[in-house]
Amino acid sequence: MNHQLLVSLLIVYFTICSSFQSTFKSLRSQRRISMELFEGNPIGKLIWEKVWQLPLLKPGTPGISPTTFGDAANVMKANILEVYGNEPSFDGTPVAIGQVEGMLEGSLFLGLQDYYNKYGGVYKLLFGPKSFLVVSDPAIAKHLLRENAKAYDKGVLAEILEPIMGKGLIPADPETWKVRRRAIVPGFHKAWYNAMCNTFVNCNEPLIDKLHKASKDGSILNMETEFCSVSLDIIGKAVFNYEFGSVTKESPIIQAVYRTLKEAEHRSITPLPYWQIPLANQLVPRLVEFNRDLKLINDVLDELIINALESKNQADVEELENRDYSNMENPSLLRFLVDMRGEDTSSKQLRDDLM
Repeated sequence: MNHQLLVSLLIVYFTICSSFQSTFKSLRSQRRISMELFEGNPIGKLIWEKVWQLPLLKPGTPGISPTTFGDAANVMKANILEVYGNEPSFDGTPVAIGQVEGMLEGSLFLGLQDYYNKYGGVYKLLFGPKSFLVVSDPAIAKHLLRENAKAYDKGVLAEILEPIMGKGLIPADPETWKVRRRAIVPGFHKAWYNAMCNTFVNCNEPLIDKLHKASKDGSILNMETEFCSVSLDIIGKAVFNYEFGSVTKESPIIQAVYRTLKEAEHRSITPLPYWQIPLANQLVPRLVEFNRDLKLINDVLDELIINALESKNQADVEELENRDYSNMENPSLLRFLVDMRGEDTSSKQLRDDLM
């Protein structure tokens, strides 16, 4: 996003919020009461109407990526009108109402569970110029991800994850995704899956021991943290042949991974992308820490990739699939991709693919 446009959106957003703060406060406890947002404030209403006629704030063409400054501004406008102006939800989805402080502080899944209990399998979260449709209904998820997947782009997900995952499969544009998926899919074959089942078991053993110990001494464990830890250990071994050991210990690299994931979560629900403002990455403490963590992660991954490239033993896909993965010293997905003949992949692309 152009920096001047971003700064303009920040000014518009905070001007609106500060100008009508008292109105907003009174409406929070009276949401959905029929009233005019600018009742008793004709000057404010006139300014509001004129602002949205500016060419800068016109929405982009529907279905065309990437989204524009005008798209973000109009989402913010719709959110303000829905929350504070008694406008109905244009897509008919219930808007989740409640405290978001806990979600912003890191308890995202607990907050989403509370909203699920209240609103069901489909609801909407509004954050400034962002609107999230949260779906847990399996039939609708199938429609979105399989039956009608081409109707959607990755939107804000790609913007948030690109600094972390580069041009990897998750944030990649459709053309990049097709090429990289074709290169990676052969690595997910039956022999490798069978070997990974043992990896899953081995990585879970420390967690099981930890749970047994906690049950005996009565200590309390945060299971979200524990599940994240064992998942990180599995990914480390399966993808990179790297021992994180995060269930039983903490290290700088583990802390860096966790903070990076939390930063991605934070960005997904932060109203405005302040990290794109010039010099923000050099001045804002959490962004300085994020970039430092990302460098540490990249340094570790680069070393693993370099070691794999230096010891590569190229073979055809059929030969690779017939390897005895249960007895290999390094049965990782990284090893497979490096050894696959005809796939000349750079260190950066390997890092993006596997991140």
